[in-house]
Amino acid sequence: MILIVFRLNVDRMKKIPSLNFLAFFVIFIASCAAESEYISNLPKIDGFEVKKIYRLNRNLLAAYMDSSGNRLVFKLNESSATWKRILFKTKVSL
Repeated sequence: MILIVFRLNVDRMKKIPSLNFLAFFVIFIASCAAESEYISNLPKIDGFEVKKIYRLNRNLLAAYMDSSGNRLVFKLNESSATWKRILFKTKVSL
């Protein structure tokens, strides 16, 4: 009886590495998915880089920062697939 239980536990232990590999593979494939057309449509602004893209209620927002601590925030207009600047802040903490 003890040998049967021990053998079942050993069989389960052999399955764990394959489950880890499967989980890694699924996460890897999902992270390599094509980016959204909205994100690829973000405006390129000299001196600024995109720091955050987040959703607030039903709005998609993109926050840009420059090296001096200035921030630009753009909002997506989903009907026309264009971005509109809605906020400019100076001296935002990095």
